[in-house]
Amino acid sequence: MDIGELDCEWSDENGEHITKITLSKDAKYTIEVKNTDKAGNSGNAGPVTFTIDNTDPQGLYVTYNGNENISSPYYSNSPVSVTLHAKDDVSGIDHFKYKTVKTVGSSGINGGYVEKTVNFKDKDIKNSNGEFTYTFTLEPQFDGHVEFTAVDNAGNDASFGDTKSIVVDNKAPTSNITFNTPVQNVGGTSYYDGNITGTININEANFDASDVTVTVTKDGASYPAGVSWSNGSVDSHTGTLTLSEDGDYTVSVAGKDKSGNEMTPYASEQLTIDTDIKEPVLTVNGSEADGKAFKDKVIPAVKFEDTNLDSYEITLLRTRYGEKNVDVTKDFIKNHMSVNMGTGVGEGEFDEFAKIQDNDGIYTLKAKITDKAGHESEKQIVFTVNRYGSIYVYDDYLVDLIADGGAYVQSIDKDLIITEYNPDKLVSQSLNVEISKDGKPLEIAAPAISPEINDRVTTGSSGWYQYQYTISKDNFAADGIYKIVVSSKDETGNNPQNTNYEDKTILFRVDSTAPEINSITGLENKIINATGVTVKYTIFDTISLASVDVYVNGEKVESVSDFGDDFNNYSGEVQLKESSSEQSVRIVATDKAGNVTDTDSSDFTSAYKFNSKVTVSTNVFVRWFANKLLFFGSIAGVLILIGGVSFLIVLGKRRKKKTA
Repeated sequence: MDIGELDCEWSDENGEHITKITLSKDAKYTIEVKNTDKAGNSGNAGPVTFTIDNTDPQGLYVTYNGNENISSPYYSNSPVSVTLHAKDDVSGIDHFKYKTVKTVGSSGINGGYVEKTVNFKDKDIKNSNGEFTYTFTLEPQFDGHVEFTAVDNAGNDASFGDTKSIVVDNKAPTSNITFNTPVQNVGGTSYYDGNITGTININEANFDASDVTVTVTKDGASYPAGVSWSNGSVDSHTGTLTLSEDGDYTVSVAGKDKSGNEMTPYASEQLTIDTDIKEPVLTVNGSEADGKAFKDKVIPAVKFEDTNLDSYEITLLRTRYGEKNVDVTKDFIKNHMSVNMGTGVGEGEFDEFAKIQDNDGIYTLKAKITDKAGHESEKQIVFTVNRYGSIYVYDDYLVDLIADGGAYVQSIDKDLIITEYNPDKLVSQSLNVEISKDGKPLEIAAPAISPEINDRVTTGSSGWYQYQYTISKDNFAADGIYKIVVSSKDETGNNPQNTNYEDKTILFRVDSTAPEINSITGLENKIINATGVTVKYTIFDTISLASVDVYVNGEKVESVSDFGDDFNNYSGEVQLKESSSEQSVRIVATDKAGNVTDTDSSDFTSAYKFNSKVTVSTNVFVRWFANKLLFFGSIAGVLILIGGVSFLIVLGKRRKKKTA
């Protein structure tokens, strides 16, 4: 600071001239003293330079990437250049002290927080016309603000705390998108039978839900996503969405963080909600047919539709005389169904009911479909085809009795139940149930009829008029071959009877009596003096023999099950050879009802002489040994004889002694 020559007041102290100068203004000063004594000698002192600075540094501020006017927080995905600014026109800046301060609550992944002093002497600080600057860099990952203090060369200082938050982040968000478990996944499509819940988990320190775009389509059109966000922590963020309407959905997620780092986009496969399945439509001749009867044209049809069809099953069962619920699907359905699994549409007509007696019956048509969401729907109709009068349906017990040409049973344990179906009413008093035993008609107890046959009866559950006849088991108490014929008359003049169906007559046998062994010859004696013997036997059964088995010494030597045309009588023989040992003979006869006659049984009796164990030999000693009574009697006689002889010998010896 140039203030010119100063007026000084001098004082003399012991020949030393002194002046005091007071300077108070901030400035850089240079003082030079020139003097001349009275002798004209001149002198010079100085110059001396110094500075007076009582003022703090001024104009402190911070710029980022050269810009002072930035938004706060300021986001960047690359390093940020920070420049500290301060002015000092007097003594100049000596050093800066600065620090970076972490934002409260920011993510723990952030770092780079420092506290540092930089000096002008180290040439870190630049000076341009009294403005001093220092530049450093904020590296990723950083979240905080800058504070600094400028200190001039006179020791004056000023501080500046920037309130702007700086975020340096070059890490892209990571995401994980999941959905609740589907019923199944087929070909990349997940199928649900209820709501779909999607969970979007994003890991990001600098997250804003507005930077995430969730796009949902339903059936190819845009659909509101309705995502709800929550924060588990500063780094963890969760979005949830719920899809509830039936349809085909896709979900895609894209987004970025506040620094512009983009996360990897996500696109789901197809997600399908299917909560509904339509019932199949079953008709006959194009109309509802459940419980209906048909005498002429019969064209059943099946139709179903489900976009997400997974499988289908069509079954046709028939109940007619002597058989119940027989699967006839392959006979009628064949290849008439046309099913497109892509569209889920299936339909078909089955015009296979030719006008033959065998096609008359009660039919149950079933169709079941399942979809890929796990639902199933089943429809069933029952209809009757009757072109030849009544249809007769037997209960399970009677069906078993007439199987394979008629059963052989030891007794009838249940009442027999026959149900007659006819599209028309039966004429009152027209029912006739005839039972014959061994070809002769029986007087029987009248069967119970439900409902009563009259003009007031209504159709039954089948859609036809139906009547149930219960025939008492007491009619079959005696053994014999039974036949049953049921006949009636309907109001159209038909005279139906169960025997109209060829080879389906009701026939069965009751046999509670075991076979009879009428005779056995050759075994009249227990001991036979011969080189061999022929054992002959005859067997009779009232109903039918099933088998005859003959055993010799426990070994089966004859087994007969084919009796030709005569199942009631059988004659056989077996040879016994000469043997030193006793031989056993056993005959077992079984009839087709399971009754058994066994000669070894404790219950077996015969009107003829029969020995099951015999000895056949020409050897006298073998026969003597086999005759236990004779054998043991002979031994006893010999012992007596030997005893008598011994007694006489002893007695003779005693007499001789006395004579001597």
